[in-house]
Amino acid sequence: VAPDRATWDPQDESFSRISRWCVSSIRSDTTRIDYQYQDWGSGFQTVSSISYGGGDSSAHKWKIVFEWEDRPDVTESYQSGTLVRQTKRLRAIEVKALASSELRIRRYQLGYDQSSDSGVSRVTSIQEFGTADTAALPPYTFSYPSASQPGWNAALSSGLNEDNEFVVIPASLEGDSVGLYRGVT
Repeated sequence: VAPDRATWDPQDESFSRISRWCVSSIRSDTTRIDYQYQDWGSGFQTVSSISYGGGDSSAHKWKIVFEWEDRPDVTESYQSGTLVRQTKRLRAIEVKALASSELRIRRYQLGYDQSSDSGVSRVTSIQEFGTADTAALPPYTFSYPSASQPGWNAALSSGLNEDNEFVVIPASLEGDSVGLYRGVT
């Protein structure tokens, strides 16, 4: 991962093993978006928060916080000749209002299982909470056929009635079918 600098000096040895550039901010005349990252070691980084809604970082009105957890199915790959160990998976996303303190507006909690066929983590549920964990909508749930039952049998259950017109788009990733949704109208 590249150091957070605006210029690149090919003689600087700290740039010799850059595997990716992570954007730190996006600015326009009237607003700015700031990104923060967590370095988990072994070349693996994740976004930890995104702040936005103000002309500079001290004036931001909103913050999205990403919570990560250890994953049981650590994967290894190489990027630009560097070993990258993916050791985390997304546990939750919180949306916060920034005032004199951070106030939680929403929380999205993810649930997982592991494929009995491949051992890969799969999202099984996403549940939306309000300002506290006591107020929640029914979770969106996902199920997957096994490799012994191939096909496009992706199922999605939202706890919503049929008037919400859920659109299910099946997809397949290395034998595991996944039910993806486009949204609720």
